[in-house]
This record gives sequence, C-alpha cells and structure tokens, in this order.
Amino acid sequence: MVEKDQKKAMEYKLIAAESGYVRAQSDVASNYYYNNDLDKAISWWEQAASQGYSNAFYSLFAVYYDDKNNTKDWAKAYQYLKIIERNIGKDKKEEVEAKLEEIEPTLSQGQLDQALGFVKNFKPQKTELTIRGYAGKKEISELLEKYKEKKL
Repeated sequence: MVEKDQKKAMEYKLIAAESGYVRAQSDVASNYYYNNDLDKAISWWEQAASQGYSNAFYSLFAVYYDDKNNTKDWAKAYQYLKIIERNIGKDKKEEVEAKLEEIEPTLSQGQLDQALGFVKNFKPQKTELTIRGYAGKKEISELLEKYKEKKL
C-alpha cells in the first residue's frame, strides 16, 4: 500500500496542470482555494473554464456570487452562470434561471452587454493533453464495459 502524500500529489498535479490537462487545472485550483490562495485558484479555474470544463464554471460562479471571500462580482457570476445554463440538464434549469433572474436586475446595461458578449463569443479551446486524456478515458471505459460483458 502506498502512503498518501498530499504535497507530492500537488507537485504532480501542478505539472499536469501547467501542461494543460483540464482536470489537473481544476484540482490545482481547488487545492489553492482550500489553502486560502484565492488569486491562484481563480487563475487555474479560469484556465480550466477556457477549455469548457463545467466544474470550473461552477467554481467561478460560486466565488463571484458569494461575498465570503470579498470577491462578489455579480457581472462575472452572471456570465459564468449563463454558460452553465447552456449546458445544464433539465433537473437544474429552474434553479439556474432563478439565480439569473436574481442577478440580472442588479447589473447595468453595460455589464449585461459585456457578460452576454462573453457568453456569445465563448468557444472552448481544449489542449492536446486534455483531448488525449479524454480519449484515453473513453477507451478505458469501453474496455471495462467489454470486460463486464465478458467479451474480453
């Protein structure tokens, strides 16, 4: 059995994050967040979000929606929530719409236009490492299914 070594795990995740792997970027962001380094957390979540990683959008929304860390910025919260809205399942749609209706009246027309422009122009840019990582994950899942069906 291998002992847990959080420091070593962070070192390896940081290497993967710096290389562009989206899940590592999000994990590194969460680690910084829980260690009270909000600027680094936001930076890593933004990098993960730029690849279209939904968990990063949720995290960024939460940081900007809540005033717990003196980061309340409802214009940014709104833009991230609008991207979440595009990709949300029916089960969460009402909850997201309610938050949008809460935030929208607090924004100036300029803030609203900027947020909607961000959403309109957003196109995820996955890195090669992320693409290859997801392809490998899919391949492993398919192999596991075949194994479960006793086709291997």
